[in-house]
Amino acid sequence: MEYSAIKAMAAGIGITALHGKELAAYEPFSDGCSGRLSWVYSLAGRKISCHRACVAHDFLYEWGGDAADRKRADRLLRLAAAGSGRFEGWRAPLRRRWRGARAWIMYAAVRLFGKSHWNGG
Repeated sequence: MEYSAIKAMAAGIGITALHGKELAAYEPFSDGCSGRLSWVYSLAGRKISCHRACVAHDFLYEWGGDAADRKRADRLLRLAAAGSGRFEGWRAPLRRRWRGARAWIMYAAVRLFGKSHWNGG
């Protein structure tokens, strides 16, 4: 998923912090998808298909805000991850289920373990 689509999705759920920001320029400051997801893919010389969603999520965590802002940032990660990845060769129903399951797992992980990284300012 492209950054423009992620920004549009963010605006649709009430996130304004991404407006006018160049997320590609933020990539060097992001660890991508935490929990070693990006690292595992890098071993194969690839990027995880939801990498841009993770970069946007990292940016929002650094930007900070209140608890509602954090919940919206985590929701954006879930929605963007669910829409990312072609998984060529997979049948459409399996592809949708995998993207959805991966998105919910990522969402649960950031809700459970991400609070210490949130800039609650």
